[in-house]
Amino acid sequence: MLLIRIAPRDTGLFRYLLEGGGGHLAMLTVLDPAKGLFKLLFSPHQRGELLEFLEGMKRTVPFEVQDWPWSGTDCVPDGRISAEESDNRF
Repeated sequence: MLLIRIAPRDTGLFRYLLEGGGGHLAMLTVLDPAKGLFKLLFSPHQRGELLEFLEGMKRTVPFEVQDWPWSGTDCVPDGRISAEESDNRF
């Protein structure tokens, strides 16, 4: 599993790209849509393929990927990403 952190305004595009081009590599679970937190479930033997696909998606929509579960030091506690922050952070 992976934790995805994305600006809430970009979640529709992220889902569209994942479902449209991902070939069912992963299943997206919404943790908190207002905070832009999602969990990706995938088969361990496809981890490399999924990470490569996600890296390509970053050219279209900015997001962060972290291993699941994340540690308390990964800057995710409140999960808020404003539009201005996402433009500066990603």
